Amino acid sequence: MKTTGTAKVREALGEYLKALKTEFTTGMILPTKAIATQELTVERKVTGNPLQASPVALGVRIPTVALHLTELFDTTVEQLYSIFTVKDLVQKFSKSPAVLEAEKGGKFQMFDGNITGEYVELNTMQQLH
Repeated sequence: MKTTGTAKVREALGEYLKALKTEFTTGMILPTKAIATQELTVERKVTGNPLQASPVALGVRIPTVALHLTELFDTTVEQLYSIFTVKDLVQKFSKSPAVLEAEKGGKFQMFDGNITGEYVELNTMQQLH
């Protein structure tokens, strides 16, 4: 069994490989021998001049517009002013940490940094910009 079995297994594997090769190569375009012997040569010239970067405008110009919103709140001016300028009230409203510098030119940050801005004008208990 050992000697005859080995011969039969080799014979079956040989037939399988031959069938696999013919089935795999059907419909395949193989290169000709003339192309296989060609060598591709690429010539590159290296110049001694260093590259000089010149200012080039990159990117695409996207048209934008300014958006100004005016909201009316059904509350007192004092309450609304304190809601946007007192850190504890902003944190309770947003349920997240807030950074507030309630002064002209001061920065603010709410909703985990998703909303940021600058206080342009503050009139105590009257107006916020």
